[in-house]
Amino acid sequence: MSSNSDNSAFAKAETPQTPYSVSQGFEYFDWNKFLDKTSWKKSEHIHAIILSRSWVTCACGNLCKSIPRYWYNKSPKDDVLQALGTRFHYALLQKDREAAKAALKNIEHRSSEILAEIHHSKTADS
Repeated sequence: MSSNSDNSAFAKAETPQTPYSVSQGFEYFDWNKFLDKTSWKKSEHIHAIILSRSWVTCACGNLCKSIPRYWYNKSPKDDVLQALGTRFHYALLQKDREAAKAALKNIEHRSSEILAEIHHSKTADS
């Protein structure tokens, strides 16, 4: 086996921190980078809306794959996180960059809380 194929296999290796979207075969989309742009081309905005419409590729989909999700629609099982994802999508629809940034920050915060709860329950079970 050549070193190139070894490197490509390594690059595709998943870890517990792998974003859910990537674990499902989608390219990672950097929502923070997108929201930090001073302006959006119409095509970029439409692309972002399409991504934010799916639980796999939305801001919640870019979270760690360890976050529990429903099998039938891939939405987070956590009601707060689900509501924040919906808020994020609607902020993008309205081109409300500040509301989208606030929702994304809250999504990242809530996901950290969920992961800490998961870690705590695993260590308590040990």
